[in-house]
Amino acid sequence: MGRVLDKMLDCGLYNIDPSSDKSKQGYTCDLHTNADHFIYNCPSSGSGSFYNLQTMWHEFGHYYYGTVTQEKHGYIGWGSEDLVEIESIGLTCLSHSAIDSFDWSALQKKGYFDQIIYHQIGRAVASGIVTSFERYCYTTSDTLTPELLDSKWSQLTTEFGMPYLYHYSTIMHLYADPCYYISYGTSTVPALELFMKSEQEGMTSAFAIYQKLVDATNNGGFKTTLSQVGLSNPFSSNIITAIANFLTSTYYS
Repeated sequence: MGRVLDKMLDCGLYNIDPSSDKSKQGYTCDLHTNADHFIYNCPSSGSGSFYNLQTMWHEFGHYYYGTVTQEKHGYIGWGSEDLVEIESIGLTCLSHSAIDSFDWSALQKKGYFDQIIYHQIGRAVASGIVTSFERYCYTTSDTLTPELLDSKWSQLTTEFGMPYLYHYSTIMHLYADPCYYISYGTSTVPALELFMKSEQEGMTSAFAIYQKLVDATNNGGFKTTLSQVGLSNPFSSNIITAIANFLTSTYYS
């Protein structure tokens, strides 16, 4: 991973400086002409360093997965749309191991750790809202108007307990990658399982599983691939309950 990071830095394959003239988002894109990838990010000035740092871990997870895919399998992009968000969310969840080397106070380290957990769980809930919204839009016989869409969005965010969630019109995935957002939800469970394994079995063991996932092609299917690398079926209530119990008993009891 260090080699991939060095290459990204040496080749300047990133644009991550804050600027009022930049679009307020973060993403990783393919550079087909150069057989490489590029990270774009516009750090927010108002929400503190924790979220900005997590965003960089997330996008570098995409960059790393894309680079390994290109080197191992010979094509630009990612090995699997099903797995791509596990690589990014998973790396973010494992990033807690790096903060011991930061010149932070114990309170700052605890704050970063708490936001990792809070953000990933919130991401899963947001995935459910957006996916439900998309399903409604694609299946309803109603005539879709801005007023009706706003009403449905308000209904769903309230039902899911996130009335403060960003507006659907700001989600570029809805326009560029329809029905992609569900992957944030299906990826959060394996990512949090990686985090749990890093605490229970050690970071070396958890990162070895992460690397197997990066190397995988998903040719055998989503659940089969997760099983092959040592992760659980994310649709099983057993692993969701195990993660919830672990977090509650270990950190938030």
